[in-house]
Amino acid sequence: MRTGFKLFCRFAVLLALLLPIVPLTLPLESGAGEAMKLPEANRDGKESLEKAILKRRSVREFRDAPLTLAEVTQLLWSAQGTTSPSGYRTVPSAGALYPLEIFVLAGKVD
Repeated sequence: MRTGFKLFCRFAVLLALLLPIVPLTLPLESGAGEAMKLPEANRDGKESLEKAILKRRSVREFRDAPLTLAEVTQLLWSAQGTTSPSGYRTVPSAGALYPLEIFVLAGKVD
């Protein structure tokens, strides 16, 4: 048992030395659409996490009104925003790979 653990430790160290260090996020080229600067997202919500979870419901019917730019910003930041200069995100990701890509297809945003 002890020999197996020592072998595992040696293999883990060797693997760590051989694998390249990858940044937390890789920059991507903008797609075919227009890129735009978004305002700062609100990071000081007035509602507790517990209350937000209790009130959460799936919506199947949507209002016939455009989202505001502030609402789009908040939605994007909540889904995949950065929380520190080092690149940490609002969502967890195994190995800091963040395999989620988010695109906004907007007919109208106020």
